[in-house]
Amino acid sequence: MKLQLQVEIAENWRRQQEEATEKAKAFEKTREREKTEVVVKNVSPKISSKVSPRISPKDKISKKGKWKKKKAMRHNTKRRASKRVVDMSTSSDSNDTNSSDSEDSSDTEEEALQVIRLLRQEKKRTKSKKSASRGRQARRTQDTAVEIGDDLRRAPIKTYERGDCSKKSTTPTSPENAGINEPMTPLESGYKGISAGFSREGFMDYTMAVMQEYSAKKVHQLRALCEKQGIKFTKKGDMIMELVKRQTELAYEGCFDTPNKKEKTVVGENPEEERTGATTTETGRTTMNTRSKTREASTPRVILRDTALVCPVLYRHAYGKMFVWNPDYQRVHCDETSVLSTCRTAYEYARLGDVGKWKTDEKLGKTYVIPKDKDLNRWRPIAPACDDPAMMGQRRCARALHCLITRYAGQLNFHLGSTNRLADQLRDAVESLRKQGCVSAIGRCYDIKEMFSSIPHDAVRDAVFELLRFFSDRGWRQVRVATRGKVYVMSKEGKGEVGYVKIRFDAIFKMVSYDLDHTYMRCGTTIWRQVVGIPMGKTTSPVLATVTCAMAESKFLRSLGSDRKLVLGWRMVDNVSIIVGCHENDQSQEKAALILAKFEDEYDSRLVLERKDGDNNVWSFIGGRMYVMSDPLQIHYTQETKNTNPLRQHAELQYQFMQDFASYSDKKTKKGVLSTTLKRLWYSTTSSTLCIGSIAYAVIESHLRG
Repeated sequence: MKLQLQVEIAENWRRQQEEATEKAKAFEKTREREKTEVVVKNVSPKISSKVSPRISPKDKISKKGKWKKKKAMRHNTKRRASKRVVDMSTSSDSNDTNSSDSEDSSDTEEEALQVIRLLRQEKKRTKSKKSASRGRQARRTQDTAVEIGDDLRRAPIKTYERGDCSKKSTTPTSPENAGINEPMTPLESGYKGISAGFSREGFMDYTMAVMQEYSAKKVHQLRALCEKQGIKFTKKGDMIMELVKRQTELAYEGCFDTPNKKEKTVVGENPEEERTGATTTETGRTTMNTRSKTREASTPRVILRDTALVCPVLYRHAYGKMFVWNPDYQRVHCDETSVLSTCRTAYEYARLGDVGKWKTDEKLGKTYVIPKDKDLNRWRPIAPACDDPAMMGQRRCARALHCLITRYAGQLNFHLGSTNRLADQLRDAVESLRKQGCVSAIGRCYDIKEMFSSIPHDAVRDAVFELLRFFSDRGWRQVRVATRGKVYVMSKEGKGEVGYVKIRFDAIFKMVSYDLDHTYMRCGTTIWRQVVGIPMGKTTSPVLATVTCAMAESKFLRSLGSDRKLVLGWRMVDNVSIIVGCHENDQSQEKAALILAKFEDEYDSRLVLERKDGDNNVWSFIGGRMYVMSDPLQIHYTQETKNTNPLRQHAELQYQFMQDFASYSDKKTKKGVLSTTLKRLWYSTTSSTLCIGSIAYAVIESHLRG
């Protein structure tokens, strides 16, 4: 604010001086006209008397030209002198000088000589000032210029640190000595190279300056910095943000910590927690004084256990079981460079460069395993493919397959695109079963185990080929995928469109075949290739699993014939629920049991279907609960939060589902998160009565977060 006020004051002063200069210019023009007329009249007889009669006419003409040049130079110097006079005087002084000049207009010769002397002196001063001002640094806008007489004096610059105290400093500092005490180390060496002020504004300025400095660097320079600091580099923007974050943490470590801030909890401090493994709850007390009455409010604060310590020997055994000893992976006796060159040759031979360009920073992903949340004795294999050189083409191909599977006939598969559509589909399902005369229904829920790691490659190819043939028989030829965004359009023509990439059906099949044949990964120091299962870690993995299961479900529904109207199902990736309508007779019950048994054998023989319903008509399904009731036939679904079961069983939180109310975010954001959660629970259910319990648990969770 102080700097802004100083700038505004300087701007107002400059504007007033410009107005005074314009007024003085207008007056000086009129005065100069009168002076020149009088001077010419008085001086011309003297000049003519001094001219020798022996001078030729040509010499007279040359002398007249020189006289005109001198007159023009005098005119310019008079204008410079007038500007200087205006800067020294105010409007009132200019009026006084105007009156005095009008009174002294009689002595024109003496006045002209005085003006000539002044102009010569002014010319010498300007030359000396120009020579002295060369090589000097530019002055800042905060400098204040005060002109006294003929000397131009500048006040010393004063710098003030904007921190917690707003009092001005009384010790002025010169600009030459301003940056002596500041260390100017380079930014790459791990130290801050820009002075950081100990205030909120200084923190923002420092962050923006560091971001600007990193943004000016090139990609290879940022990668070198990321490798030095152990940062996984993906895109330029992500690398810049991570580097800026670490730089600001280094510069402002502990600056904004309060003296009463509690220290971090060390693992093993609470022996009771280590012995029982339960989540502890602390109570923070606050005191309020309202109308001379002291009240205490207690807020429970939950400390969640997020870290699992694993024995290195057990981890090594699990890693070997998932990758090294698994027959679904084969070792490749080549280095990474030769493997990537082979992949690039196959990619270019299939002419997939039109779908997506090959990335130059090619790199294979490193594999690792993590324990599952529900059972720490079971492990989950992870093979990231973030640095896959064919990632752009894979992403566009995945969007094209998603477009096809969502437009595939809904009566021929169980694919569910979003949980928001489940409530409407359940209402339509109840109406269709009632039209068939069903009074009850039998439902089951399955979890498809080893879905991504057990499906053979031939089954994936056959499923994709069948899906493409389904649309090709109906006249479709390609899918247009937007270069930016998630927009896709199906087309029956082969023409292109600006802003879209056309992907023909044959290019989709080639991309899928390339992904299945070239799934390489690094296991320690060796390179392995996946020969069975969905390609792990790639963007095409979820949609390929969905297409494979959808084609198997389509085959199952077509085999039922007229009984297909009695079967309804919903599947999201590896969770599937199926319901079969029944009539009043016993034969209908037996028929429904045979249909469910046939469904268990429709998927690939290597896939294992694990039941989750427990022979009941109530089960958990994609973050909620499904209810199947008879007499009359009803199917309901209520969505729940992830902490509903832990709150119901142990009265404690297990997952970081909603935003923590103890964070530093705005209160409006916290209200928005809670209101959005409650609205989602309300609108995604088929029964408002059953939804009351889910809403109550969501409110309890918000209170436990403080």
